[in-house]
Amino acid sequence: MSKLVQGAVLWIGLTLLLAAAIHIGIVLALPYVVGIRLRSMAERNTIVHAARPTADFNPIRRSSPDLIYSACPYDLSEGPLHITAPVPGTYMSVSCFALNTDNFYVKNDQQVERSFDFILVGPGTPDPEALGRDIVRSPTTTGGILFRYFVGDGTHEEQIESIRREIRVARLGQDD
Repeated sequence: MSKLVQGAVLWIGLTLLLAAAIHIGIVLALPYVVGIRLRSMAERNTIVHAARPTADFNPIRRSSPDLIYSACPYDLSEGPLHITAPVPGTYMSVSCFALNTDNFYVKNDQQVERSFDFILVGPGTPDPEALGRDIVRSPTTTGGILFRYFVGDGTHEEQIESIRREIRVARLGQDD
């Protein structure tokens, strides 16, 4: 094999190796970048209620026009959070996401009676006294909670707006 061919093979090999390393780095880092960006969009442990998605306004990528979203970036560094959210009588779900956007908890209205009521605990934190509430352990100290409400044709939109204003996220012990 000539030196020219050997040099070309070496450069092609190094280019492919570099491309693979960059690709793997992006795939591993991107979820954390998304999580950090979402966390910076609102005050931690505070609910943000998005308007109903339309063709002109779509705050959540690929969101459904039949759903209204509320979100809460959380921070468990100062202790567990107590989360409550009433069920409106139509479809509703609550999902919790770690900092890297991994979904570690999801429930819908069919899995609870009248309301969602759970305690979100950080990694390494001992389980608090739950008093019949679910304890949900987050794999990261920060992340996000997403509340989804079905509004369909909009006939119950006012009722759902009122109900989602009743969502509470409070430091455990400061909400009672």
